[in-house]
Amino acid sequence: MKIEKYHFAKGEALVVNGSIHFDYNFAFCGRPYIHLNAYCGRKYQIGVGIRDNDDFDIGCIYTAENEEQFFNVLHELINWMNDLEHGVCFWEEFIDDIKGFFPELGCEKRYQFGVKKRWKG
Repeated sequence: MKIEKYHFAKGEALVVNGSIHFDYNFAFCGRPYIHLNAYCGRKYQIGVGIRDNDDFDIGCIYTAENEEQFFNVLHELINWMNDLEHGVCFWEEFIDDIKGFFPELGCEKRYQFGVKKRWKG
């Protein structure tokens, strides 16, 4: 697991990337990974998703009501990511219940399904 921390004038951000293992990898371009991006400032938001090297991008955004809840949710998500790195996820169970795959942590949770936006130069 790789963790990077950034400081901004109006807040802080934390980026965490980790491995995720599926019993079938046919849907992915390259090896899938799990990505977390947390921002603490005017808002308390944490985005977490499963990605690949092309356009697979499924995840959700957690929005905490206050700083204490934010750090509790962040702690739980990093522990969850650590657990995923040390196990194997079953593709069929993931696809059958994508929304249930991401943990309920007592704050607002919005799902993000779609294609990663690409820069067109």
